[in-house]
Amino acid sequence: MKQHNVNSSGGLKDKFMMNDSVNGTVYVAGHLDFELENQYFYDIKVEDGSFSHTAKLIIDVEDVDDLGPVFDQKNNSLSLEFSKTLPIYIYKIQYNYTGEITVSPEAVRAVDVEKEHYNVKYSLETATPLILVNYFAIDSETGQMRLEKELTRNISLPGVIIIKAEDVSSLKHSSIAVLFLLAQPNPILPPKLPYPPLMQPRKLIAATFTEGISQDVFIGMMTVLMLAVGSLVVALAYIIINCRKSRKEQQRRMEHYDFGGYKNEVR
Repeated sequence: MKQHNVNSSGGLKDKFMMNDSVNGTVYVAGHLDFELENQYFYDIKVEDGSFSHTAKLIIDVEDVDDLGPVFDQKNNSLSLEFSKTLPIYIYKIQYNYTGEITVSPEAVRAVDVEKEHYNVKYSLETATPLILVNYFAIDSETGQMRLEKELTRNISLPGVIIIKAEDVSSLKHSSIAVLFLLAQPNPILPPKLPYPPLMQPRKLIAATFTEGISQDVFIGMMTVLMLAVGSLVVALAYIIINCRKSRKEQQRRMEHYDFGGYKNEVR
């Protein structure tokens, strides 16, 4: 038995062999994959010592449902860099946003490569941190992803979500892709409150208030601080007025002493 052809996928050899030279039984000797090679040609030679004859053996491989959907990523260099079986998507999260999201480098899409071309449904498998699965959703028919509720800054990022694509067949073959979630600041920021003169320099503000503080808390803290500063000013004014009164009283007594008041007071 001799292989007759070298296929276009690089010469897959020795997929079949003949162990029994007496009965002419042919065995499968390697893994067969319809998508890689679906037909093999062999030359079978038979001889009796003096004479011989050759015939062709053609083996057709049948296609079966043995593969899951393939994520269609023509423009994703990251998938090619890490692994052809690990498609990668990226989404830069904006805090305080809800609605449909656009991942890069292209939309989430998977196709079934079997001959029957089964339909594909999508789901979210897991995430890191796990709480992210409560914030994101994916349309099972189209693969369009949504941010269901606003993310807060106390959720640790970057994060990862595993997307699953499954063919609608009896065997339910599936494939996965990875969605990386990165944080980015909102392009529209709320207006900054004017800082009062007493809050200068800026280092004092930076040390007192953190970036993640809400506007309501900021206003409340500013009010308390201004009241404290106002109380301090009132206290200083009271002390200065009392000091002036005490000094005037002392001057009056000294004048009294100069005119003999001291002696009269002693008597």
